[in-house]
Amino acid sequence: MTDCAGNSRAMLTCRDCIEFLMDYIDGALPASEKATFDLHLAACPPCRAYLKSYLASVRLCEQQRSECRASPMPEEMVRAILGARRAGDDGPDVDRGRD
Repeated sequence: MTDCAGNSRAMLTCRDCIEFLMDYIDGALPASEKATFDLHLAACPPCRAYLKSYLASVRLCEQQRSECRASPMPEEMVRAILGARRAGDDGPDVDRGRD
């Protein structure tokens, strides 16, 4: 696998990437990792664009969560979700972060 600069890299999972980005956004990265990533972002327009869209997605999810707290989930949706979970795994398991 290669990174956006064409360098050979070890395989990263989606979970690894998301956890790294969340740590970056939350300011939880060690200073040296943050500095290295900031240098990469400065030189890599595709990664800057990806981070910008990722941040927009995070903000949208946060907005939706706050709006959802104001109104209860419809009972039909609760039943459908619980029924699907009881029926088994028929597709990608996005909710539990599987790759």
